[in-house]
Amino acid sequence: MSSQTPRFTCRDLGMRASEYLDGELQDPQRRLFEEHQEQCPACRGLVASLRRTIAGIRSLSFDAVPSRVKHLLDEAMQRARSHRS
Repeated sequence: MSSQTPRFTCRDLGMRASEYLDGELQDPQRRLFEEHQEQCPACRGLVASLRRTIAGIRSLSFDAVPSRVKHLLDEAMQRARSHRS
């Protein structure tokens, strides 16, 4: 009987990057994510790019966004959250 160590692929990392950056990815997936990221320059670059994007968005003033756009963003976030559950 062979015991394979679970691994994260680049695809896995891409699909779970948001959860990781939001602090929602739990062990053992978080550990596997971090191990893969340490070994994969492309995925390290992806995570760094997402961090910069998030930081840039957070630096924007939400008050400058028109109310219709805020409403559409709220709806999109609610749909995304419901698909995660």
